[in-house]
Amino acid sequence: MPKYKLICFDMDGVIFSSENIIYKAYQNAATQYNIENEGQVTVPNTPTILQEVGKPVPVIFQNLFPQLNQSQQSHLSKMCLDELIELVLQKKGLLYPQVDTTLSSLKEKGVKIALASNGRSFYLEAILEAYQLEKYFDVTHYVDEEIDGSPLETKTRLIVESMKDFKVSTKETLMVGDRITDQVAAKEANVDFAAMLEGHSSELVGSDASYFLHSLSELIPII
Repeated sequence: MPKYKLICFDMDGVIFSSENIIYKAYQNAATQYNIENEGQVTVPNTPTILQEVGKPVPVIFQNLFPQLNQSQQSHLSKMCLDELIELVLQKKGLLYPQVDTTLSSLKEKGVKIALASNGRSFYLEAILEAYQLEKYFDVTHYVDEEIDGSPLETKTRLIVESMKDFKVSTKETLMVGDRITDQVAAKEANVDFAAMLEGHSSELVGSDASYFLHSLSELIPII
């Protein structure tokens, strides 16, 4: 029997990287936005954008475009999402090595697999479709969906709802992520945390994670 019956995965920096396409998506969206609004926004560089990856979308756009009001940020956010999805579906992003083999091995061991990402549903679904990953995930809750009339909104809720779906305990659940926000969500949900060190950030180096991973395949002996 595996030690963990449920593994919740962050997406960006763990399974998929948008690092090589995110600036282009933002730039394309900003160009169109400026045409519509007579030039109001300048796109931050890629490292600045990547520092925001993993945060709730409204927070990202508030931080990157503070000169815009909430309605303008929301509009630009939608435009960026559309551009990003188009690039994802063209397979312009990067699927990390050993994703398919690792997820397949987990399924063979009887482990349930869930998503716990702050990414919007259309973006995450585009990744799953483009790289044919749907078959591995037993449940895909999103922060922009509602359950019983209540928006999920947080990564902690995603973990908790996934545990409810499969009736597993906190001790039987593992969260895998590459950001402090992932570790915080795991602590709030009272589950173990595996830090992916080759993701978008090195901020987890030296943290008190339960495990440290340099590649996704290192999950297998843990399970």
